[in-house]
Amino acid sequence: MAMIKIVIVDDHPAFRQGLHLMLKELSPAIEIIEMDSGSLFIEDLEDTCPDLVFMDIRMPGINGIEVATIALKQQPKLRIIILTMFGEEKYLKEAMEVGVKGFLIKPPSLLQLKKTYNIVMDNGSYFPSELKTFLK
Repeated sequence: MAMIKIVIVDDHPAFRQGLHLMLKELSPAIEIIEMDSGSLFIEDLEDTCPDLVFMDIRMPGINGIEVATIALKQQPKLRIIILTMFGEEKYLKEAMEVGVKGFLIKPPSLLQLKKTYNIVMDNGSYFPSELKTFLK
């Protein structure tokens, strides 16, 4: 089984650690790298070459939508899932417009995380139905 490399980009250490533990429940074939800023992620993107990224929106410095935009220009096939406490319409629309593959409200349940992970890793997109009502 090939290792799947996941990067968690979030400025809150406790959240990163909790998400790390949850992701380890999904598969033993996951390598996880934690980063505390979008700028660090962009700097290391070529070296880390992740298969999947979990990205916060609101971080000091560059925000997650801007980071996703830059990262997807460099690596168009990169899978990014936004994880945020802010389920506002503008964030969802911006995330979809730049090409992220998923959007979850913090903290996700293990079931939500597993569902989103599986869909996105199968080259699909996951945007919760309760958030899609914004788009009608």
